[in-house]
Amino acid sequence: MSDAVTPEVGAAFRLMMRQQGLRPEDLIDERGSTSLGEFARASVLPALTAGKRQAWAPYVTVVLKGLADLCACTCARCLSAMNGLGLYGACACVRAGACDCRIQDLAAGGVGVATCLETCPVLGTRELCDVTLAELERVSRWVQMRATKRTLVRNARRARAGRPQFAYDGRSAVEHLRAFLSALYNFAMEDRTTGVTRNLALKMTRYPRPEVQKRSYEADRLEQLWSALYSSGSNDVVLDELIVWFLLETGARRGVLVQIGVGDLLCSSLRVRLHEKKNKVDEQPVTEALMAALLSMALSRGDVLAANPEGLALEEITLEDVRRRRVTLRPDRPVFYYADARTVSRDGATPAREPHPLTVRRFNSLWDRLKRELPWLDEIHGRPHDLRKSVGTSVERVLGHATARAFLRHSAGSVTGTYVAAGPEEAARAHAWLTGVEAEETCAEEW
Repeated sequence: MSDAVTPEVGAAFRLMMRQQGLRPEDLIDERGSTSLGEFARASVLPALTAGKRQAWAPYVTVVLKGLADLCACTCARCLSAMNGLGLYGACACVRAGACDCRIQDLAAGGVGVATCLETCPVLGTRELCDVTLAELERVSRWVQMRATKRTLVRNARRARAGRPQFAYDGRSAVEHLRAFLSALYNFAMEDRTTGVTRNLALKMTRYPRPEVQKRSYEADRLEQLWSALYSSGSNDVVLDELIVWFLLETGARRGVLVQIGVGDLLCSSLRVRLHEKKNKVDEQPVTEALMAALLSMALSRGDVLAANPEGLALEEITLEDVRRRRVTLRPDRPVFYYADARTVSRDGATPAREPHPLTVRRFNSLWDRLKRELPWLDEIHGRPHDLRKSVGTSVERVLGHATARAFLRHSAGSVTGTYVAAGPEEAARAHAWLTGVEAEETCAEEW
């Protein structure tokens, strides 16, 4: 008997598949159909790193549950249902069940709705293979609109205080959403989920990234920032000073300061062990003065002393004492602490005072104070990470790109180029050099 399939047999087979509601890919998939929400919770979220779960958490919620009660109107009445942290409640129209907002206010949200009662689609209950590109694009417009409304609210508050405005169109929110959906589809295709044969997220609209802006500070601005540590009304100048000192000398990210422990202070070699992103661990050299300051912070504010056979007072312990093992420190204790201890109670015991390790909240409060003290810092919406870019730029200008990449601990082909981007100051100096103005001024000064 011939193995060839006759046209009649093929036609009958296709008719049977249509009657059964089957598609060709259904015959080769190994897994049954599943909803987007079930697949995300069972297969995707557990496989993500902690960093990605945290970064994508708001967008996972939008995809699985939608944006209940959030309207797409940008009028003042609807914006009042949000606050500057991006949280929101039902606006007056949603609560009343009727919308009388102007069409132009609804259109400004960018979603394309005619009433506040229209909400973001919920994809979590949909079959993964049935979700369309149009639905993904619509969810993306809602995510972008939410980010835009959040910025509008923040800008209104800043305007009342006479502070500079944020320019933001929500494109990074769309990028995060697209990244999560792309990961979800990749997992689905690898698991041979029924009906999923391509990554729809890759077809979603992508916005071009803005041009790289210079985020490093000149020497005079760094001096102003340092001076502002003492004049901005800090309740703990010692901690603020050590934070900025550490960031400038090591080029570290702010998360490193929260994670660094006493065991990461390599006193004998004057190096610190830095716990970087993606579970990467690097060592960076530090000065003896910084190492002594870090030890002093840990000893004076934290319970880090494990053994002190010679009975040295805490304020008498030096870096040399640690090197010569005259004292033993607990390697599992943090280095950075707040000045005030915190009250804790465990298992119903009497509340006790314990050292309070540094948290990322300190960076927020510190930079808020600095921006109120320094108008230029507020205008550029400065942030702690700019210090890393500042020191990286200084190293790159003097010692070259390769050295800067090593100092910043970037991998090959990384983002060092975006960190050390030139700014208006460099352009002005280049113009002065090109036109000879710089040389003329130098000669005049010498004369």
